[in-house]
Amino acid sequence: MRLETAMPAPDDAGSSTSHSHVLTAALDLAGRGFSVFPVNRDKKPLAGMHGFQDATRDEAAIRGWFANAPGRQLAVATGNGLLVVDLVLIRPDGHIGFSCAPPCLKALRTHLRRMFLPA
Repeated sequence: MRLETAMPAPDDAGSSTSHSHVLTAALDLAGRGFSVFPVNRDKKPLAGMHGFQDATRDEAAIRGWFANAPGRQLAVATGNGLLVVDLVLIRPDGHIGFSCAPPCLKALRTHLRRMFLPA
């Protein structure tokens, strides 16, 4: 099964600085062998696109998608050895937050090492 994950857009998602950061991140990930694709702020594929099925490592395509497109977010096609862990941390008061992040992340790291690294 192939899934996808989107990089959250910064608060200033419409600025030229933020979309240049998204382009830089997309090119960096593609250079590391990950296929990427653009999504809207609601994390849905762009009109006429098919999400992870259109993901690519092609620099020209990536530049075309992100170079002058404020508000687009970056998504990475997962699979092929890429594991994504989506954590939702609930604080003792019931709100979503990161107050328990350090102990939770340490426990997760320990668990993942036991599962995926040879003894």
